[in-house]
Amino acid sequence: MAKLLHLSRPSRRVRDVVRTWWALRRQKRRRRRAQGSGDGVPPQVVLNPAEPFWCPTDPAWVSVRLSWSYPADAFPDGTFEIAQDLDGEGDFETIAWPAVSDMIGTWGGVSSYEWVHVYATNTNALLRYRVRCVDVGGEGAWSDVCEVDINNRDWAFP
Repeated sequence: MAKLLHLSRPSRRVRDVVRTWWALRRQKRRRRRAQGSGDGVPPQVVLNPAEPFWCPTDPAWVSVRLSWSYPADAFPDGTFEIAQDLDGEGDFETIAWPAVSDMIGTWGGVSSYEWVHVYATNTNALLRYRVRCVDVGGEGAWSDVCEVDINNRDWAFP
């Protein structure tokens, strides 16, 4: 009986390996939390008002420039998910995945990003966009919805 109990107990070496693994895992989680919003989830993106403009190659189409802010170095390996409401009924579909490393500038701990939806529409339309950061640790909250109302083609000419 004593021999069976001895075989069922893990050896000291196994215990040390498990302890080391657990300590490294906890350290990795602490570092991730320090970078993000505290729970390992990317923080929310701040989406600026969109800028519609005529497509330079085809003036019958309107393109839309989206710009947003995000904490610098928050999740450097992540990507941004850009979604558009295609039917106006709240059914958003992903249209682009720009990388977090594709910033246009950083100031005061905040990075700025920009993406152009080329050939967004050639008719009167209400275009709705939203953005979030996606990382291995999870998906951040969606930004507020940004609406671009293309209901009058004279908007491009002041």
